[in-house]
Amino acid sequence: METLDQNSPRPRKYRVNGITYYNRMGKLCQMSSTRETVKIPPTEKQIESREALHVSVSFANNFFMVCDALVPAWDLLGLLLQKERMAAFKKVNFPVFDPVTLGVDYFPDFIFCVGDLVPPRKVEVRRDGWTLFIDWTIPAREYGLSRPDDKLIVGYFYASRPDAPHLLTRISFTRDECHAEVKIPARKFPVTEGLHVYIMFRSHDWSAYSNSRYGGLVYGA
Repeated sequence: METLDQNSPRPRKYRVNGITYYNRMGKLCQMSSTRETVKIPPTEKQIESREALHVSVSFANNFFMVCDALVPAWDLLGLLLQKERMAAFKKVNFPVFDPVTLGVDYFPDFIFCVGDLVPPRKVEVRRDGWTLFIDWTIPAREYGLSRPDDKLIVGYFYASRPDAPHLLTRISFTRDECHAEVKIPARKFPVTEGLHVYIMFRSHDWSAYSNSRYGGLVYGA
């Protein structure tokens, strides 16, 4: 039993087994000591935000399993933002996660990679079957971290699988070549399946990366 008024010789209020007893005009009254909380249903916007957050967590887990070569790049961003890798990834890509498709809903804004290397410019992607023909430009003047021998990395999504990113890292083409021909695994998709393509650079020793650039949605013949 808990007395609420310790200064009164006869407590005006006291609790027993979750019931509060009190005197009112000489009459003993009682009420529940705890009030039921009124649960306000979430708004549509709150529901969408929670669902998108759930998708971002599952998507990020899958991303780092499939694209493990990019883990160091996101770790570096995490250090810069004073966050863990997963939190940094979600902060950057959260706006493009779709709770309906469980994947990306706006590919131009999705970021495969972040880093200090100078990114490719004026990216153009053509396609013949499962072969990509990729062109880009390099700065006319040298500045920042831009080395001729930086290696090309290609990321992509099959158009019908916005929840499944892929990454190709065993590519011999370098920044200075400004052109690459890259074969994409068919994975039992029809040749007409669209591809969302991204390119980025890494240093030869994997110690530095560039931001990724979206090359557009391309279709096979």
